[in-house]
Amino acid sequence: MEQRPYQKQGTEFLLNAERAILADEPGLGKTNQMLLASRGRTLVVSPAILEDVWAEETDAWVDENTAQIYWVGYSSVCRRVSKDPGKPATHVTPEPRDWLDRAWDTIIFDEAHYLKNRSTHWTKALLGLAKRADRVYQGTGTPLPNWGHEIYMTLRFLYPTDRRFTNYWKWIERWFQTWKPPYGGTDIRSLHRGVTWEEAAIEWGLPGRWLRRDDEALPDLPPMTYQTIRVAMNDPQARAYRSLKKDYLANLGDGREVIAWNDGSLQTKLMMASTGLATLDPERAVSFKEPGGGKLAAVRELMTDRTRPTILFCAFKATAESLGSLMRSMGRRVAVVSSAYSIEERKQTVRDFKDGKLDVLVGTVGTLSEGVTLTRADCCIFVERSPRPTTNHQARRRIRRFGQERPTLCIDLVTADTVDEGLSELLADKEQDSDLALTGIQVAAMI
Repeated sequence: MEQRPYQKQGTEFLLNAERAILADEPGLGKTNQMLLASRGRTLVVSPAILEDVWAEETDAWVDENTAQIYWVGYSSVCRRVSKDPGKPATHVTPEPRDWLDRAWDTIIFDEAHYLKNRSTHWTKALLGLAKRADRVYQGTGTPLPNWGHEIYMTLRFLYPTDRRFTNYWKWIERWFQTWKPPYGGTDIRSLHRGVTWEEAAIEWGLPGRWLRRDDEALPDLPPMTYQTIRVAMNDPQARAYRSLKKDYLANLGDGREVIAWNDGSLQTKLMMASTGLATLDPERAVSFKEPGGGKLAAVRELMTDRTRPTILFCAFKATAESLGSLMRSMGRRVAVVSSAYSIEERKQTVRDFKDGKLDVLVGTVGTLSEGVTLTRADCCIFVERSPRPTTNHQARRRIRRFGQERPTLCIDLVTADTVDEGLSELLADKEQDSDLALTGIQVAAMI
């Protein structure tokens, strides 16, 4: 196999940098670039569902005389120990498993945004390994999953012994404005006034350590068309929504109401109600003659005339099951991918779709947005979206990547006059913050 010219440049960049982040857009082939830049004993860390992908890519690209590849999933990195002697090991420690606890010549962190949470056991364990490695490559198409300040752990892994990045809150105070909202916590806002992302990136040492290419590297790829469809609720759905909404909004005392996005249970119910009542009451999903209104009815209408393979994305497991039931009621060959299924079941479902055994693949964005190639489909429909804009972006890129031969279509369903529209505003704010940060970093990286 032969690398494309920009991929050869990426491999050379990694070899020269030794510790770097490859932040190419999803679908540009980061895997082969990092593999060909590996030397010696190499540890690849990725989400568990991508084990088959890395095995295939390793067979295709790696010369064993140059690099010896060992793979582990993020969730399997840490040791498990028993709290009581003689009992099964159930307690997770922030220490790497015995076979991992060594000096590696190269470490590759695939989907490196999995490291953004500095408190997870695997992040703590892998940071210790990164300190001892000769080469550390972070690969992700979404280096800033939500906000610009999430670059902190990227810097931590690039410079694991640098005192500038050893205290998170001191780093935040040095560079960012913060705010204490009335409902608790600390809201981290934009950079301090007078500081640009370009200046910050230079101070953080990103020039020579950051590489990102976008769609300009894909001049021959068919275009993607975006369409947003506003959906109305029916009367029973609207009544259920209004009832839930009373428990969901917080009043600031000056007449303004804010949505408690961090209240997971109420948020989930309200978002599900804006999708359709069948997601809240599974009994409504039996025949789908009356699918609860809203988005489920819209999906039925959209899918009635579709003959080509299609991906349906959603945010919640209950929605995924409702969509699966809806597709089966329409006579479609369908399977569901969500956290309710084992890794092996998810892998097999993706294989079945790619092999033509399924017409429709339903997946939650959290489990189907990374690493897999789904170019057999030329349309994806977002019934629900993630509050992380980059997760939605990654999901869209499952169908628009190398191997796609047809123009693609992405449809967003948004329920009018609900928190669904509020989520759209939140996503727009996050995208603006991320775009500003990425643009500034990109300019600094070219210095």
